[in-house]
Amino acid sequence: MIPTRLGARPAVECWFVMPRKRQQFPFVTFVACHEHLDENGIWNPRDDEPPLDEAFQVNVFGRREQYLALAEALRAFAQRDLSEQGIDHDNFEGLTSVDGKVRVHLILRIGDDVTGTGFESHFPESDGEA
Repeated sequence: MIPTRLGARPAVECWFVMPRKRQQFPFVTFVACHEHLDENGIWNPRDDEPPLDEAFQVNVFGRREQYLALAEALRAFAQRDLSEQGIDHDNFEGLTSVDGKVRVHLILRIGDDVTGTGFESHFPESDGEA
C-alpha cells in the first residue's frame, strides 16, 4: 500500500496539491498501448491493436531537486520552436518501475497546429492561454 501522504499526519488523510477538477488544472491527454519489439529493434505498438481500456495508478517518487529538474525539462520541452512543423515529440524509453518489472516508453508530444498530423483527436482543446 502506498500512503497518500508521508510524514507526521495519518496516512488516511489525503493531501492533494493539484485541484481535482479537470478544468482547474492544465491537463494533457494520453493513449496507452502495448508495445512490441519490431523487426528494426524498436519498441512500438502494433497498428491493428487498439489502445488499452484499463485503469492504472502510477506513483512517481522524487525528491524536491528531482521534481525541480523535471519541471525545467518540461519547461524546455514546452518552449521548443514549433513554427516549422507545428508539432514535435521526445521519447523517454528508459523508465522502469522500482522493481524493474514494468517498463514505460513515454512519448511527450507537443503541438500548436496539429491539423493534418493524424493526432488531431488526441490533443486536448486549447484553452487560449500560453
